[in-house]
Amino acid sequence: MKKYAVIIVLLLLDFALATPLYAQSKAALKSKISSIVKSIDADIGVSMFHVEKKDTLSLQGTKHYPMQSIYKFHLALAILEQVDKGNIKLEKKVRIYPDQYFKTHSPIIKTYPEGNIDLSVTQLLEYTIIESDNLGCDLLFDLIGGPEKVNHFIHTLRIKDVSILNTEREMHVTPDLQFQNWTTPIAMSTLLREFYLRKVLQATTHDFLWTTLSKTSVGPRRIKGLLPSGTVVAHRTGTGDRDADGFWTAVNNAGIIVLPNGDHVVLSVFVTHLRGEIKDGESAIAEIAKAVYDHYAR
Repeated sequence: MKKYAVIIVLLLLDFALATPLYAQSKAALKSKISSIVKSIDADIGVSMFHVEKKDTLSLQGTKHYPMQSIYKFHLALAILEQVDKGNIKLEKKVRIYPDQYFKTHSPIIKTYPEGNIDLSVTQLLEYTIIESDNLGCDLLFDLIGGPEKVNHFIHTLRIKDVSILNTEREMHVTPDLQFQNWTTPIAMSTLLREFYLRKVLQATTHDFLWTTLSKTSVGPRRIKGLLPSGTVVAHRTGTGDRDADGFWTAVNNAGIIVLPNGDHVVLSVFVTHLRGEIKDGESAIAEIAKAVYDHYAR
């Protein structure tokens, strides 16, 4: 009995010693992130969830930030939920006409400059998520019935701090509309966490979106920028333009990082009102991601 009593005492002592050390370590992580945020002239919001440890951390986590193409993740969730219900088929062909084209970032337009083509819903989702295709995004909005349908669906998931009201074309015509498409960092990370925990989609559509997000080709210098080569990150980016005062309106990245031990960290970083260059915002995101990765990968 004495042997077991000693073991219990040692375990309790280990826990008592480890708890304040862990708290200090997490405080150091928050201090590191705060230092990175203060190092550039911008308004930055951060939210982090360690899924397995249930750790959370945020800076300006409840502030509204323009999403830009981050909202393509919300759109994909809404489309795939309709696939789960049988209302949309992934193999459904969508006819694309040249009068739907507009001046924007679109690999679809670049690949098919003459228009009059048919692409499946699967193809549109891949163009939209992997390559951040703005035409593909708007075609998917048309398919589901507009941004308001996506907004309503996300709200039914109890993610209330988000607003999706405008298409890509509308934001191109009236840039200030981008501020109507906003989220808070905490709301973004919560949605990503709910997706990862398989609380939103069925198995097949979940796996399809996870794989697609993991192939995202844009924003390689953001969350993935300083992480070890081969680190899996299922993510989405968002990028604005310079406003009339010369500030960048959005340099964003939100995603799920797979750690070496198989655990998962959700990280959302929103940069707005950035004075300087896009690379400055991207460097801040990369440094924040590296700090989080190093903290949990040790």
